[in-house]
Amino acid sequence: MTDKDYIKLILGHIGIGLSISLFPFIAKIYAVLIICFGLYFVIKAKNKNNEVLYVIAYIVGSEVFLRTCHGNPCHEYGKYFMLLFTVLGLFYSGIPQKRNPYWLFLLFILPGIFIPLGSLSGDIKKKIIFDILGPFCLGVCALYTYKRKLSTPELNNILIAIGLPVIACSAFLILHYPYYNGVVNNTESNFYLSGNYAPNQMATLLGLGFFIFFLLLLLQPNSKKMIVIGVLLFCAVYYRGLLTFSRGGTITGLAMIAVLIISLFFTREKYNHLKRKAILLSLLIPALFVTVSLQTDSLLFKRYANQNPTGSAKSQEINGREDMAREEIKYFEENPIVGVGVGAVKEIRRTEYGTSISTHSEMTRILAEHGSLGILSMLILVITPLALYFKNRQNVYLLCFFTFWLLTINHSGMRVAAPSFIYALALLSLKKEEEISLA
Repeated sequence: MTDKDYIKLILGHIGIGLSISLFPFIAKIYAVLIICFGLYFVIKAKNKNNEVLYVIAYIVGSEVFLRTCHGNPCHEYGKYFMLLFTVLGLFYSGIPQKRNPYWLFLLFILPGIFIPLGSLSGDIKKKIIFDILGPFCLGVCALYTYKRKLSTPELNNILIAIGLPVIACSAFLILHYPYYNGVVNNTESNFYLSGNYAPNQMATLLGLGFFIFFLLLLLQPNSKKMIVIGVLLFCAVYYRGLLTFSRGGTITGLAMIAVLIISLFFTREKYNHLKRKAILLSLLIPALFVTVSLQTDSLLFKRYANQNPTGSAKSQEINGREDMAREEIKYFEENPIVGVGVGAVKEIRRTEYGTSISTHSEMTRILAEHGSLGILSMLILVITPLALYFKNRQNVYLLCFFTFWLLTINHSGMRVAAPSFIYALALLSLKKEEEISLA
């Protein structure tokens, strides 16, 4: 992709964000066009160059934005179409080998679907789909990406496909939900500045977005003009991420940047020339944090210091999340073989407390609902990418993607499609330079 093409795409997506802000009905057209153009793109090329990954990347980047502006035709738009395009990819590329470990992962999560059928009340199908869809999407997408070879420029373009809708979302937020004095008056997550939508999910999207723009700024060769554009994109998305006042997604994005920089310092000569650039760029992070903290009368600093507006320390409990995690471990201890079944944890909470609260940690949920099979599933998810990394430590992307997945599922579960897809990207095998020259 040339610099000129990239600039056109950036300006086009700023235009999309501004247009949806002014004419909200465009969001529904935008959602339909994504799928229509995606199908055309994949079917015409017969997925010869892994076009499905570009389409899924774009869907993942637009998912929270579409939820915010009510453009998605259904809440799980992202996961359903991620699944559809992955299946298309498998159709064109062939069924993965039996040695692919994600066959086992899918097999291990299957029994949990049938266990609670006799105990769930109300719309059983919706309850089961809500909890199983994220892990199932991860498993199917991982089948496709496991050891699939891509070049580094191709992977960078996939990340750009995620980042473009994030630009549109940021433009939408800046115009439609601008910051003004008085809009931040406490140290809780800010719904207004998150587009009047879930701050946790918005921060997850923006955290992934500003990491992508930092990575592209650092790893891609850039002219002075593109460096300025890259810095502006990073600052704009990071700024809006901070204003959500939701810590999980922002800290995850910063952790990915930290992992990226540390990985660069531990690699061989290949990335030596980037180390100084990495240090200089990383100075933007505290500078912008201090700026936003001053803009919000130090409320941002107090939010991250876990203080209330007066500066007093808050309780260490985070919306009861620790209690929920302990409960789920207890359910596992009581049902250690196959767990209580998919969707049953919320049903138990509804019976005991009168409200069916969703868990924030996918790790404790999978223990409670899948039992020992859940442990085996998690072992596959953790060990497989790490084993791939130790075979190729020059792949600085892998640990960053793994970090996003691990942190996101522990503060936001799998409410969005992003952790499933980013995890799957960690399984890709990057082509060496000699392989690219022979292609």
